[in-house]
Amino acid sequence: MSLLQHDPEKRINYEAFFKHSFLDLEHMPTPESYQKAVDLVCSAVRHDAENNYLEAFTLYIESLQYFIPLVNAEMDVKKKAAMRSKVNEYIKRAEDLKRIIYAKEDSGAGGQLQTYEKIRLDATELSQLCNATPAIAAALEIGSSAEQYVSEGHYQSALDKFQSCLGILIPLLNNEPKGHRRDLLYNQIQLWMTQAESTKALLHVADFKDAVIPDNTGKYCSEIIIK
Repeated sequence: MSLLQHDPEKRINYEAFFKHSFLDLEHMPTPESYQKAVDLVCSAVRHDAENNYLEAFTLYIESLQYFIPLVNAEMDVKKKAAMRSKVNEYIKRAEDLKRIIYAKEDSGAGGQLQTYEKIRLDATELSQLCNATPAIAAALEIGSSAEQYVSEGHYQSALDKFQSCLGILIPLLNNEPKGHRRDLLYNQIQLWMTQAESTKALLHVADFKDAVIPDNTGKYCSEIIIK
């Protein structure tokens, strides 16, 4: 509410205004953002074909952050329907990959699941190494619960948990002495930062899935993309 302050000294400044989460200039629909979306999804498809599912999932989600505003801004009904249909495919694939990554389903993931299992083993080792450091141990528990919320589709709760644990861990990392535990902690923070960004994007995807859109007759209908 800092924009509504009568005292100019208490109002949000210019730089903070343009960095505010409610003003997403990065993903505004433009020819440049369309090309960015295309580049990201092409990269996602390549990684997907190579069974690099973690990277593919992240790239699909990044591309959707650009595609969804483009679909919402499109005024031509036929173009909008065509774009929405294609975006639906990317959403479905991202949802499939999310289930593979978080639930570790046996869907032909092969070596990629082994990679994710290595991440989980590192997280287990980190947790054991931090048993004597209550603040870090508690934050790791919060981060683990965030991952569980993501797997269950509770994205707002997951994002809140990610933000909470990162708010604790990042300052603690600065005071952590060099060594194996610090390396594991750094990697875990980087992973959860990426997952937090993906979770934020999944919230927008969820809104898009439940959007009420006009049909060709000008009437409105509710469209659920993924059951």
